[in-house]
Amino acid sequence: MVVKDFKELFAPEVTISIRSKARIAGDRSNQELAQLYGRLRIASRRMGLRHEQLEILSIEDERASVGVWFFASWIGKGGNVVREEAHSEVELIKVEGDWKVSQIHYLKR
Repeated sequence: MVVKDFKELFAPEVTISIRSKARIAGDRSNQELAQLYGRLRIASRRMGLRHEQLEILSIEDERASVGVWFFASWIGKGGNVVREEAHSEVELIKVEGDWKVSQIHYLKR
């Protein structure tokens, strides 16, 4: 996925709550998230991101909440491998008719 497409997954402002003090945690713009994604892509030989077990928790006209498992993996240019998985609650809002991620809350395993 190219950086521009990654940015389009998110609302203009996004809040990420994570169980560690990772750089991604906190309030971010979709542009900041795209830049972080781009840096990670440059530093990686291979990268994967997927979701499973999507469960709709609530849905209204302009807002929805889903539960989901995220799986991410990176192979660095030096060959180091990183794998992460997290169960998360994701808040979505409609922006110009499209659903966009506005909050990600990583839950304990």
